[in-house]
Amino acid sequence: MRPEHAILVKRPASGAEAMPLPQWIETLSVGVPLMDLQHRTIIDMLNRLAGSLEAGTSAMIEQGLDDLIEYTRFHFDAEERLMRSCNYPGLDEHQAEHQRLITEIQALRWRGGNAKMARTEIIEILSKWAIHHIVDKDLAYRPYIVAP
Repeated sequence: MRPEHAILVKRPASGAEAMPLPQWIETLSVGVPLMDLQHRTIIDMLNRLAGSLEAGTSAMIEQGLDDLIEYTRFHFDAEERLMRSCNYPGLDEHQAEHQRLITEIQALRWRGGNAKMARTEIIEILSKWAIHHIVDKDLAYRPYIVAP
């Protein structure tokens, strides 16, 4: 994560299992209101999932991960259509990254549902994934979409 985005992950001050929680800041904006809204929604979903991980049942956690997978697929489809419409040269690589991320979330869901991972580890991995993907991958298409 680049230094200017370091404030994106915060840790609650108390709690035995303090989890990293992502938060939106404007430097994450890709300059497309719909994509920014969807990125905010993913971050909100991660924060709700963190609440389920702290106090919820396995069924609640699995449902939260299922919802995240479904919404992330929806977002990736919309984002790829946008990149295609502006002839973004990194589209193929970006699509491959999207597929890899969906596969990782599905693996976390399976491992988390089978109690093979600590609950804090799930949210930490997902939070870092979301922020790193926006910063390192999504901001790269901004110059192709947003007029100077």
